[in-house]
Amino acid sequence: MKQDSRNTADIGDARQQLISEIYEVALRPELYGHLIDLWETQINHAVSKLKSLDDAASSSSHFDDPEIEEHFHRAYQILEQMGRSAPRAHSATAFVERESSPTLILDSSGTILAANKGAVSTFGNKARLSDLAPDILPADMRELEVQLLRLDRPQAAVEVHVFPVATAKPNSNAPSELLFIARAVQLVASEPAMMAISALSIAWSGGLANLLIRSFSLTSSEVDIVHDLAEGIQVKKIAQLRRRSVHTVRTQLKTILSKTGSSSQSDLIRTVSILSSYANQGAVNVTQREKLLTGTRLAAPVAKGRQLPVNLIGPKNGQPVLFIHGMLDGFAFGKPIAELMEKFGIRLIAPSRPGFGDSPPAYDKRKAPQEFAADLQQLMDYLELPQCNLFGHMAGAVYAFAAASQLGNRIGRVVSVSGAVPITSLKQFSSMSSRQRVVAWTARFAPALLPTILRAGIAQIDAGGEEAFMEALYAESRLDRMTLKNSSVRAAVTAGYHFAVAQGHRAFDVDSVHVTRNWSEYVENVSQPVTLIHGRHDPVVSIESVRAFADRYENFSLVELKNCGQLALFQEPEAIFQTLASFNSPLG
Repeated sequence: MKQDSRNTADIGDARQQLISEIYEVALRPELYGHLIDLWETQINHAVSKLKSLDDAASSSSHFDDPEIEEHFHRAYQILEQMGRSAPRAHSATAFVERESSPTLILDSSGTILAANKGAVSTFGNKARLSDLAPDILPADMRELEVQLLRLDRPQAAVEVHVFPVATAKPNSNAPSELLFIARAVQLVASEPAMMAISALSIAWSGGLANLLIRSFSLTSSEVDIVHDLAEGIQVKKIAQLRRRSVHTVRTQLKTILSKTGSSSQSDLIRTVSILSSYANQGAVNVTQREKLLTGTRLAAPVAKGRQLPVNLIGPKNGQPVLFIHGMLDGFAFGKPIAELMEKFGIRLIAPSRPGFGDSPPAYDKRKAPQEFAADLQQLMDYLELPQCNLFGHMAGAVYAFAAASQLGNRIGRVVSVSGAVPITSLKQFSSMSSRQRVVAWTARFAPALLPTILRAGIAQIDAGGEEAFMEALYAESRLDRMTLKNSSVRAAVTAGYHFAVAQGHRAFDVDSVHVTRNWSEYVENVSQPVTLIHGRHDPVVSIESVRAFADRYENFSLVELKNCGQLALFQEPEAIFQTLASFNSPLG
């Protein structure tokens, strides 16, 4: 490993600054990057004394500075006592870009401050609320104007308003009408509130379908029509998809409106959107196989009485593939990837690993990969999947290999994209870009300090510092920085950050232990075909280490993506989904 070129005096100065900065960052999360720079000096000096990983085998910690450890521990306690503030977007542009549905931000005068691509596609480039009048009913426009006036009156509460917007375009299959919701948002505490107008997104679930059946005596066929309407599909298209006549679907729709007491299609969707907020994730009154093909989200019972949230992404009749997310990514893939799933017929079954999103608390640190494999087996049993292919993304590769080893022939093939590999040498650490290397070194060589490093990073994200966090991660990766200029990719990556930190730092703490060690024991018993898909310019896991990993096993093949970094899933998604589609479906 490269020796630290700084002299002892420099290290001592950095040490004193570090002690001061660790407390300052608790009050000013935007200083997180400076804190990491100071900490890098200290950990680099300690690690540079190691000649090989064999030198590290006798101890779990190689950073011997009790005073710094004590300061880190105190700072961690301060951060925990302060709690977490709700994540904020400090600008109207940042707010709308993180929203997946069409969204506008307006000030109290009715000026449109920002609009994302979906909103521009729906309304066009508009400057003021009044410019939206052709698409909004007069009564709803008057209500929106009243609510805007309330923004300037702190004593007058702004009421949430739901209203339909005409979206029909000539010769288009797009929905003829969408429901939008208007609400007040406070981007910065010291500045006036603003109004956000965004398309209402209905979270369809088995519990919602069951609630419609129980509450209104809808049949399964009628529920299917409600589901399609909620997704914005027109009656003619529903008839085509379900191989029925338009007359039959219209007749069923009239029956649905009567049963639910709805005066119109838009009134029906309004009712469904309200019910979706209260529906649980219970079982649909259909087979589990049908649930896989028709649902978008469910909660699967797994070991120890827990329920694992699962996102079902892609065409209803697509080939099921288990998707295992990493440490900083989730399921916000965006429209281009969704279209590729449709094109190649891939249906991702994407569970939230414990500790992430709204999943149960994190696993035991030592046994997390094995426990997740057991949960995957329970999930497959629940969905009545005799066998399934596995798609591990980034750090999710560790869990994918553990599952393939533990579940045997229940797993067909393993695909690892931008995946972690077992750490067998110091060189693998030194090849990482700076920010990732510091965290990896801390996890491996100073684990007692890792919670503070992680907790301070989460404070930066909570304080609206996602941009700075992202820029630091990819500061040394030109290809990834170029990819992040795409606003939809940037929004997807940002959404992944918030999914990852929803429960705090503990899931990171668990994952960091495994991705920074030699986890080859999970690979030795993997007999299934394995395909590694990796960018040649990945700044975290070098292509050289991936080549060495692939060369060790006869059942491995490597696909190198010439012009990709770590964000290969966004840079070459077609190559990835084409590879997945080339595998025969284990379900026939």
